[in-house]
Amino acid sequence: MAAGRRLPRSRLLWVLAAAFALSLGDLPWPSAGPPLDWQTDLDAALADARRSARPALISFHADWCSICKRLDRHSLRAPEIAAELERFVIVRVDATKLDPGTQELLTRFGVTGLPALVFIDPNGQTLQWPRARGFMQREPLLELLRSVG
Repeated sequence: MAAGRRLPRSRLLWVLAAAFALSLGDLPWPSAGPPLDWQTDLDAALADARRSARPALISFHADWCSICKRLDRHSLRAPEIAAELERFVIVRVDATKLDPGTQELLTRFGVTGLPALVFIDPNGQTLQWPRARGFMQREPLLELLRSVG
């Protein structure tokens, strides 16, 4: 577009609408329930899961990730999801700062984007399926959790 030319009104409205939609990711989405009691020591959580013969769920997230916040508030805290999560040992890995240790964990578990949910079976084996990356609505997430033995 040449200097000094303005966008047609209809195009300007589309640009403003798109900018507004993108900004929604930073809004404080309503919480479905109280925060979950995430463990933060990965090794201890995985040892606990093996000892108790329970599957583990590793949630990779970051403070700067608006989709991570939305997944937490809208889906993971939903009463039906929280109830299903009781059979898991749940651990959260904070990838806010990509230090070498965090980068090693992302590589070890094959995480290529956030948020990511990685499942570990009761024997301590990382499952390649099911796996989740990005935002998930409650129903598909509940089905995913139920598929983990």
